[in-house]
Amino acid sequence: MKLRFSKHAKQKIEERRVKVEDIREVLKDAEFVFYDVESKAFVSIRKITFEEAETNLVVVYKQYIRVKILRKKSEERREENG
Repeated sequence: MKLRFSKHAKQKIEERRVKVEDIREVLKDAEFVFYDVESKAFVSIRKITFEEAETNLVVVYKQYIRVKILRKKSEERREENG
């Protein structure tokens, strides 16, 4: 899974000393997931252990799906031959 962090997110991750591995775990296996219609973002929540204490990590994110369209070689030949 490829993650891209906004400048704001990078600042908060560093400030709060959150591990990227913990963020990945929340995204892979959240206890709660919902869609916030106001911010148009997903919210995932999961308990983690942070500095020997159990706490909830809340990850707010938007999903982008990359689509690549591949053409068959026979279609390419038809276009070349007109």
